[in-house]
Amino acid sequence: MSLRNIIPGHLYILSNDFEENEMVTITKSIMPPDQYIKLLNDEEKSNKWIISKPSRVLFHKYLENCSLVESRAHEFLVQNGFCGGAPKDYQVSLESAVFLLESIIYEKNLKSSYLLEKIKHTNVFPEEGCNYHLLGQIFNGTYGKAKAEINSYQIDPIVAFYCFKRGAGLGDEKCFPELAFCYEHGIGRPIDLGFAVEYYRQTFALNPIKGVNGLFRVFLKSGEVLKAAGIVENFINYCDLHSLESFNVDSDSSEDHIVQRVLDGHRDFVRALSGVLIDCLRFHGDWDILSGYRDVFEEFSFSLKGHFEKELRFLNESKFFDIAQDIEDCIQRFDHFIDSDLDKTGT
Repeated sequence: MSLRNIIPGHLYILSNDFEENEMVTITKSIMPPDQYIKLLNDEEKSNKWIISKPSRVLFHKYLENCSLVESRAHEFLVQNGFCGGAPKDYQVSLESAVFLLESIIYEKNLKSSYLLEKIKHTNVFPEEGCNYHLLGQIFNGTYGKAKAEINSYQIDPIVAFYCFKRGAGLGDEKCFPELAFCYEHGIGRPIDLGFAVEYYRQTFALNPIKGVNGLFRVFLKSGEVLKAAGIVENFINYCDLHSLESFNVDSDSSEDHIVQRVLDGHRDFVRALSGVLIDCLRFHGDWDILSGYRDVFEEFSFSLKGHFEKELRFLNESKFFDIAQDIEDCIQRFDHFIDSDLDKTGT
């Protein structure tokens, strides 16, 4: 399980583009107020696409356990639907934000029922407008370009988990696989393969290509080999039955658009098959349960080999040598697997 780190720093409540009685920003920094606020406002000025009010410090306190206090505040506010549109923005007044932080700092009455009586939602906009998937990825350090730029001091897996959970509860389909992944790997909470299966199933039902690898992997981890084999069969049958439709090609799409969607679909299908092969070897030690689908792997063998080689280069360049070894094992075994008439693949 990913635990909260206890790191000293400066805890802040900042102004944003809304009024202080509508929405505030709760954050932390290792920088003191003058230095931090100058940095924030300089960054906003340097981005020509952002037109915003200069940030101001509304509340500040240096704490030895700053990261812990901030994380617990975010957890409460996310769980109870106070999120604003941007990371760490919340639809509460300055007074309510200070009350929450001081309650956590001084360990006053921290029962949610009591806090919810004191902290009022300002209802600047409806919660349905909040992108919990995006917020979760930002808190988890996995959002797009930010992955290369994220400050590890700001990553909070526990808050990320609650963002995905809140989003899933509101029906955001993109949050289902993220939440399943958290349960599978113990991100933000203890590992729970039962809940991981539940959310991977929902992902698979909505889009088999996005759900097959997680569901297959968790079944193998749980020792449910027949279920793992069954999900691969369901996946292959679905893609065979739906053909282009499974890759979201509209009937009235232009020819170029259809070609691109087919290429994208082929790439996604190959990526899913490669994940099945890698995880089967990693968690089951063999490909015997996949022997019934050998013809499918043979049909896509050229693309699978190309995908393996590309992944291997990337992993070696990134110095992920343990994972690269799994790919090498797949490459070495693959030709024998697709050429074998045996029900069980040897070494």
